[in-house]
Amino acid sequence: MAEIWLNIPQAVVREATGDLKRARGLEERDPQLLVVKAALLLPPLGRVPIEPDASDEEMRLALRRIREEIEPRSSERSYAVSLRRIHAKLIDGVTAKGRRAPNLPLEVIDPAEFVCLELDDLNAVDPRTGETILRSRAYRR
Repeated sequence: MAEIWLNIPQAVVREATGDLKRARGLEERDPQLLVVKAALLLPPLGRVPIEPDASDEEMRLALRRIREEIEPRSSERSYAVSLRRIHAKLIDGVTAKGRRAPNLPLEVIDPAEFVCLELDDLNAVDPRTGETILRSRAYRR
C-alpha cells in the first residue's frame, strides 16, 4: 500500500467520519476555505428527527431537545474536538511532515515537538507566543 499523507483538515475529516476516501477528496488551494469545507463534512453535534408535517408544538419540542443535546457541547465545535484527537495522535508518535518556514521542503517532524505546540486550524503554534512554528503539516495514516 502506498503511503497516504493527509493535511490537518483532511486528518480531521478522517478522524471524525472514519471515511478515508472522503478525507482524501477534500482539496482546496485556499487554506481557510479548506478548513471551512472540512467542517462542513463533519457530522453534526446533535440531531433530532422530526416529521415534515410536524405541528408548531412538535417543532418547538424538537428545537428544545436539540438545544438540550447541543448546549453542553456548545463551546466545542466538531472540528475542534477532532483536531484535539489529531494533536494527541501526533504527540503519541504518528509520523508527521511539516515546513519550518514557507517554501521550505516538507520534513519529518519529531513527535516530541508536538508536546510543546498547539494545532490551530492549519498550523502548529507556540501557545505562549502564538507564533506559527510548523506549516502545511501532514500525517501518515
